[in-house]
Amino acid sequence: MAQFALQHPHRVSRLVLSSPLLSTARWLADSTFLLAALKTEGQAPAEVVAVFDRHHFCRLPTPPELLRRDQQRSNGHLYRTMWGETEFRANGLLADVDLFPQLASLQAFTLLLCGEHDTATPHTLDQARQCIGANAALVVLANAGHKSYIDAHQAYLDAVNGFLAEADGIQGRFDLSSFGL
Repeated sequence: MAQFALQHPHRVSRLVLSSPLLSTARWLADSTFLLAALKTEGQAPAEVVAVFDRHHFCRLPTPPELLRRDQQRSNGHLYRTMWGETEFRANGLLADVDLFPQLASLQAFTLLLCGEHDTATPHTLDQARQCIGANAALVVLANAGHKSYIDAHQAYLDAVNGFLAEADGIQGRFDLSSFGL
């Protein structure tokens, strides 16, 4: 979606980027950092992925029906073609993505959303917000992972709905206090 907004600025006035991939190199560096913090030495690869997913993908103790449906709709072949075999190594078509050099040219009012424990880390998305400038806001949803729309469902909806309602009257910098966040 960010790529479309960059290529067609006249066609996008509002942009919501939810846990976006803006740079594969940054994503992999962040994932490596997050993985190292879990101290999973000696565990089998499948268990490492399971531990990582519990901390950074969906943090709810019992996956809700929404996550199960989301997983059923996923296309493993497409994921592997676009990204690669694992979350920790990108060797698919997205391996060289880096939108950071272009972010300053984004013209649309932009809401960046991520979870506190997201693989699209708050630190990296704050760097993106700074690159975009005054037309961007970042909302970090507490105790949420990459599936922040599941982990913090109501806060996620409130942030998006607030942004869309507020965006029509914005002149310059966002005031997130009006979102109730």
